Amino acid sequence: MSLQTVYNVILKENSPFNYEFILAFLNSKIVLFYYIVLFREKDLFPRILLENIQNFPIVIPNKIIQQEITDFVKKILNFKSKNLETDEIEKKIDKLMFELYDIKEIDINIIRSVINS
Repeated sequence: MSLQTVYNVILKENSPFNYEFILAFLNSKIVLFYYIVLFREKDLFPRILLENIQNFPIVIPNKIIQQEITDFVKKILNFKSKNLETDEIEKKIDKLMFELYDIKEIDINIIRSVINS
């Protein structure tokens, strides 16, 4: 155990985020790409270090996008509890995350190729 490793997240009372959004963000292709490129972390469960995550720019979504992502996360959690497939829902979340960060299709293709290599 290390003081530098993140094991859980506690949001501040005035946080513009909810836990479902943070869960979606941390599991998004954007964060995976970030870790692969900057920290050469490509493990199935990469160790998230506090110093790395503190500097990651988290875009504050508008309420509509955050609610959409939140609903998808709740659906995924429900599906996972029933051992149902969630790939399509996860793709929808990634699409929303790419839009939130204004990532263009050409860059999305690069991100996918890096992740899948």
